[in-house]
Amino acid sequence: MSTTIPPSAAAEGVGSGGAEPPSDPKEHSSDDIQKLREEREHYRENADKLTGKLNDMEINHAKAIEDLEARFKTFQEEVLGQSIARTKQSELRHAAVRAGLADPDFLQLADSSAVTVGKDGQLEGADAFFKGLRETKPHWFGAPASSPHSSTPGNAPTPKGVEKTDAMAMSDADYVVARTAFLRR
Repeated sequence: MSTTIPPSAAAEGVGSGGAEPPSDPKEHSSDDIQKLREEREHYRENADKLTGKLNDMEINHAKAIEDLEARFKTFQEEVLGQSIARTKQSELRHAAVRAGLADPDFLQLADSSAVTVGKDGQLEGADAFFKGLRETKPHWFGAPASSPHSSTPGNAPTPKGVEKTDAMAMSDADYVVARTAFLRR
């Protein structure tokens, strides 16, 4: 396959590095043919090497992706496990307060492995756990809270012997007497 160079370019030496192309395209010396064959073989070897490198890179890339996917799955399982453990601990402490456990820290002393967290995030087996705990450790329990959201078990006591008086309705003398009596108590 030969290319034709315009006469103006050939006169200026543009094209094949300043060398004159053979006048007849069929005229190639055996040296030229041998050089072309060697050059073709050199390029073929380089192409094979590059293809091999590309295949190695693709294999390494696939291995790296598999490794990253395995590491991601392991990390995801660890995070999910930690999340479930935290949810279980939090929900168990909340259920302990509702069940009337005197101190939620007592849960650390009990085996709560039978209690699990369902897919909906709710505790499963907590009622049976606290029922068994109440039977085996009744001294851990006090009176249950009046409200599941209350942290105090009862109402504050009402003061005795104090009657309400309206200080604005008193005369100045009555106010001084009531104030003095109140402060002496």
